[in-house]
Amino acid sequence: MVQFLTDENLDRRILRGLLYQRPQLNIVRVQDVNLRSKDDQIILEWAFQANRVLLTHDISTITKFSRQRIASGLSTAGVILVHEHTPVGRVIEDVFHLIDRNFEKWENTTWYVPLPGRLK
Repeated sequence: MVQFLTDENLDRRILRGLLYQRPQLNIVRVQDVNLRSKDDQIILEWAFQANRVLLTHDISTITKFSRQRIASGLSTAGVILVHEHTPVGRVIEDVFHLIDRNFEKWENTTWYVPLPGRLK
């Protein structure tokens, strides 16, 4: 099953909602693994080494650094970019939609939430 790392700015209500509905999810926060206030490149590297998909609101910089990693021959464990003004319930539904699709390969994938084409 997919494992997640959340950055320090992810809305706590999202994390609580994900774990409330599926307590078995394997999610750690950057705060839990001594990555608070670390550069995004370090967070992406740690997530890759730990095989954890990064769940973040930091669309501008994570997108840039993720693309740079891939272009330089490095990989990511996958990234889910959450638009800040998306309702919490929608974020949770879309993350579960991605999880339930049982992707065999999350590596180097980038998803934007809300997912386009999904009804509210």
